[in-house]
Amino acid sequence: MCIALVMSGVSAQAAPTRANIVIDGHSGKILSRYRPDQKLYPASLVKLMTIYLMLEEIESGRATPETKMRVSARAAKQPRSKLYLREGETITFKLALEALIVRSANDVAMVVAEHISGDDEAFVHRMNLKARALSMLDTRFANPSGLYNWNQVSTVRDMARLARALLRDFPNFKPSWSQTTMFYRGKRFSSHNNVLRQIKGAIGMKTGYIRASGYNVVAVTERDGRQLIAVVIGGKTASARDRLAKALTETNIHRASIQKTLTVAQPLPRPNHTAPARALKQSSQNSIHDLIKTVSQTTSTSIKTPLPHIGSIASSASKCTDMSPQPQGAGWSVQLGAYESQRQAAQRIKTIQSSHQRLTANASAYVPSIDCNGQRLYRARIAGLTESSAKNLCAKMLRDGSGCFALAP
Repeated sequence: MCIALVMSGVSAQAAPTRANIVIDGHSGKILSRYRPDQKLYPASLVKLMTIYLMLEEIESGRATPETKMRVSARAAKQPRSKLYLREGETITFKLALEALIVRSANDVAMVVAEHISGDDEAFVHRMNLKARALSMLDTRFANPSGLYNWNQVSTVRDMARLARALLRDFPNFKPSWSQTTMFYRGKRFSSHNNVLRQIKGAIGMKTGYIRASGYNVVAVTERDGRQLIAVVIGGKTASARDRLAKALTETNIHRASIQKTLTVAQPLPRPNHTAPARALKQSSQNSIHDLIKTVSQTTSTSIKTPLPHIGSIASSASKCTDMSPQPQGAGWSVQLGAYESQRQAAQRIKTIQSSHQRLTANASAYVPSIDCNGQRLYRARIAGLTESSAKNLCAKMLRDGSGCFALAP
């Protein structure tokens, strides 16, 4: 059995299998597909799950963009692509998110895994739990970076589901997917994601490559109120992959549903690359500091701090207003996430109440809304809990890899 699996891996390295899918980002409807459930090596598309778990840490309050992570000897020795981190130094969540999107840095992925879960094995376990929670039933993660492992497989259908979950669960992070440059130690790094320049309305997301998989991409496009997610795995060359992603997008964009209230992410303001690296770094730090300060001031009554945009230069401070604050006498609450529609928030609450009936027996659904820069979001909360039941519920959910945190009355 083991020999057959290894032989299969060698065969895949010699002749990558191509598969692709296009889905409507709003409805999840499949618009085009080719071998959607063929299990393939996802390469650096794996980092989308690593990023998902990082954003959960920030959203839950367990981390901030400025939280520092120490680089271990093992992380520093990861093969390229990498930032060439040094053992013993520290990097922030903000830098790590930039490096995973722009540089697809394998050393950074290991730093993140070790910081969040203690070691990469525990982090991979959490990745797989989250995959099950997101209905990625044909995906099996084996490391946080996407480096070759015969046991690490996914499908274009599952990767489309993950991309949609990232856009749905972390809408304030959306502009960061279009970041194409970053700076580290005064050196400029550029993204390999060329579809950002080739497709009108491209939001970006992630590319990937290992010999066993070929050239892969998850490409998100927003145009005229439509949102499209295209996934390609197994391109023979980067340019062939990009051409296919563009063709799939242009062929299907008119078939996607229109959401009139969609806030289309604008391209990131690009830094002046002729400026000294030190000045760029200081500008970035000041911008993100001001942004976090503004967010904390405008959401002091809320347990969920909207995730600030984490780009190389933050564009502007995000102002968020609670449209329906916590009702008086509601006891303790738990927050399960923020969604673009009341239906999504209510469904999340229903799922959790069904799974944890004992702890939520006397509780009630509560879906407050929040306005962030003109975009209405809906928080999934369960109210009317005791302190003990709220904390126990979140503890159980966190062990399962789900986002949750308790809110005092």
